[in-house]
Amino acid sequence: MTAVRRRRSRFLTRRRHCDRDVVASIVTAAATHTLDVSRYLVPAVPMVGLMLSLFAVELTETIAFLRRG
Repeated sequence: MTAVRRRRSRFLTRRRHCDRDVVASIVTAAATHTLDVSRYLVPAVPMVGLMLSLFAVELTETIAFLRRG
């Protein structure tokens, strides 16, 4: 029985290496972008909450002042 050996062309081998490199760079860029966004958004969330609560207090005091006056 003869073993049939499948030969791959050099083009296909180079193509697979190129595809692997492209996928690796895309995954790396996507992961970096995701981590970068979370690094800036997570600290901003408490600040937004603080600003909204200060705005609510000021608005409530302004409405109460206008109703009295």
